[in-house]
Amino acid sequence: MAGCDELSIDPAVWKMAFKLKTSHKMILTTDALTLKGLPDGVYNYMGRELNIINGFAYTDYHGAERLPGKPMTFIGTVHNVMKNTGADLVDIVNMSCVNPAKRLKIDDRKGFLEIGFDADINILDKDNNLLETYIEGEKQ
Repeated sequence: MAGCDELSIDPAVWKMAFKLKTSHKMILTTDALTLKGLPDGVYNYMGRELNIINGFAYTDYHGAERLPGKPMTFIGTVHNVMKNTGADLVDIVNMSCVNPAKRLKIDDRKGFLEIGFDADINILDKDNNLLETYIEGEKQ
């Protein structure tokens, strides 16, 4: 499930997909690349000048100011999916940890919090805001 910026794909489509597929058959991702979380300003991205205003990326495309999207952090995507689909934190863990690990056939070391697995962990507060990230047990 990508395009969770509430702009690229109508949130009603996510709600329908989530209802039909459930969290056991979906993978949550973001396509923001290096633009995510940048403050307002002008940036060069892939040879094109982008102007980020209030979190939205605008570009001069064929002489007209265009809005290609909103570069989302992963936690921003999580918040939008929860808000627009009714997904809970267990659903988010399935879609962002368990399912990708299974799909990539690395579920023998990733996707679960167990002895012998890579300790890749995000620590969230009660409102699901990201507090800390650990990769292979090391704080980032």
